[in-house]
Amino acid sequence: MKELIILKDLNDQQKEAVLSIDGPVFVVAGAGTGKTRTLTTRVVYLIQAGVNPDNILTLTFTNKAANEMKQRISYMLQEAGKEIIDLKLKYMSTFHSFGLRFLKKNIEVLENGLTKEFAVCDEDDAKKLVKEVLKENNYDDKEFPFKDTFEKITGLKVGRYRFYV
Repeated sequence: MKELIILKDLNDQQKEAVLSIDGPVFVVAGAGTGKTRTLTTRVVYLIQAGVNPDNILTLTFTNKAANEMKQRISYMLQEAGKEIIDLKLKYMSTFHSFGLRFLKKNIEVLENGLTKEFAVCDEDDAKKLVKEVLKENNYDDKEFPFKDTFEKITGLKVGRYRFYV
């Protein structure tokens, strides 16, 4: 019974999370406590139980963790004798990556004028864009100091300030 071999190194709580087929499992624990092992083992168990990999959503905080999970799952399935034919785990990613893909796929529903081609900027890119706009429009640095201008734009974005016309 190769399926149950995957459970041998797990504690009782980890086994409970792995064996729970119906509904989501949310694993919260400190560093080095076996979160990745628990989640990867659960994905393998679900696939062995006949769940389509396209119906499995696994989210992590880092790309490194997501990639590590994919590698471990492929290895564990091969060890369990499961033939892998181009295993695609398209819903195994970071929270941010999944959120971005979800928004791009469903952006029209928000009716905010954005299209699927929208982009997300990190703080460095946003700062470069603000500097570029200030320079291209010949804004005086004394009247519109970059730091203050950027902070006000950020404040408007996150709702700290209100903009009235």
